[in-house]
Amino acid sequence: MLTSSQTATQTSSDTSFIPLNFTPVSLSVMNGNLLVASNNEVYQYQGGNLTPFLHVNNIQEIASSAQGVYVENSSGLYYYQQGVLTPLHVMAGKLFFDNFTGSLYATCGYDVYVFQGSKMVQNFSVYESFGYVTFNSKEAIVDSQNGFAIYYYNGSFHCTIDYQDALCAMTFYGNKFVAGSFDPIGVFVFNNINVLYDKVIPVIYLDQLSEYNMSLVCTNVLPQYMLVHNGLIYTGSSRGIAVINTNDSQVVYYSPSPAYSMVEYHGKVYVATNGGIMVLNVKPLPIFYVTLVREGGPQSVFFTVNGSMKEMSFSCTIPLEEGVYNFTFFNDTDYHAENSTMIVRVDYNTTFTVNYVGVPEVLYINLPQGVKGDVYVNGTEYQADGLTKIILPYGVYDLKVEAGGEEFKYTVFLTDDTVITPNVHITSSVNVNTSSTSGVPSTQTVSSVTSSNSFTFIAIVAVFVVALVMILLIYRASRK
Repeated sequence: MLTSSQTATQTSSDTSFIPLNFTPVSLSVMNGNLLVASNNEVYQYQGGNLTPFLHVNNIQEIASSAQGVYVENSSGLYYYQQGVLTPLHVMAGKLFFDNFTGSLYATCGYDVYVFQGSKMVQNFSVYESFGYVTFNSKEAIVDSQNGFAIYYYNGSFHCTIDYQDALCAMTFYGNKFVAGSFDPIGVFVFNNINVLYDKVIPVIYLDQLSEYNMSLVCTNVLPQYMLVHNGLIYTGSSRGIAVINTNDSQVVYYSPSPAYSMVEYHGKVYVATNGGIMVLNVKPLPIFYVTLVREGGPQSVFFTVNGSMKEMSFSCTIPLEEGVYNFTFFNDTDYHAENSTMIVRVDYNTTFTVNYVGVPEVLYINLPQGVKGDVYVNGTEYQADGLTKIILPYGVYDLKVEAGGEEFKYTVFLTDDTVITPNVHITSSVNVNTSSTSGVPSTQTVSSVTSSNSFTFIAIVAVFVVALVMILLIYRASRK
């Protein structure tokens, strides 16, 4: 266990940089060739050299099919094929190419335009969409503040989550679906892809993720671009680049360099950034298993691992890449972890015990002033004298009080500060507590009774005895 605040995981990566005399605005791959767009030119990159391919002013984004290139600039969307640049008469904000159908999806606000070559084959609107699209073998999915709008290729429609903001990049990964999130910033991983096609779910809150076999990976990067490479999720935006291992839901690589476009090319990931192209090939490190066992506390607790939210009942086992991790355990209303933060280096399978204790409460034992006694709380002895304060965790306690020659037993549900006042009988002159309002008891004096009648009675008896003796003596003298 480490004492530093380091939280970054470590990974093996093959990273290089291709410097350019301009900042690329977009990347695409056409027939095995990398296309690099500047503000006014599309270049073909081969063997470390850039060759001019197409001149268009004010380029914003490019996408390509096997036959041609789509170019979005400040005037609208164009399609370039065999030397001919054709205007498509739509304004697009984002471009997404569907490799399953060979179609381009161009989005602008709520509108989605579908092209095959230069021909528009479909258009529709998605209410409150930010214009992100991804594809599976049977459907296209468009983001929306209403949820994931699924447009099946057969013409049917389904919305998975109602009133769930889904306003970032998305992708499929094996049998998982990964969706970017802007609040909190990161990605949601649908570990069971069938949830995506489930009936409409009203809203998924963070404490419900486990119910749907979902996990949240928090990052510093708002996911505007996303792709899968060698089993890892690459995300990028102007805030940087993050690589996520969905097997352990952790960020395994981060760079603050801004990302303006991202493609997979020649077995690596090429990222357009300031002054050139960053080339990445992050390789996952060995996976180890960390088991957490909870002692005490509520039925379930929440915690994060490097910012990724997780839930634990009695215990849980987490697969993690070799590296350094920050575990943060959240307080419950009535319980808190003894150690709320752990910095752990993971390089072997290990088990940790997380102790939860109740939030401190105060138990007052209110004995009459001047009266001392013994107090036993679950067998632990305390000395009591008058008003005695005992601090204990939230919980249930067996309480025994011995005072004034008497014994009192209680079962105390200590959920708030509590005052226990044993009914101790007083037989001598002492000050007795009668109330405890603000923690300071008020008192009254009770006096023992000393009766003068007892002395009068004794005197009368003595006089009677003396008189009786005198009468007996006089009687005996008169008989003589």
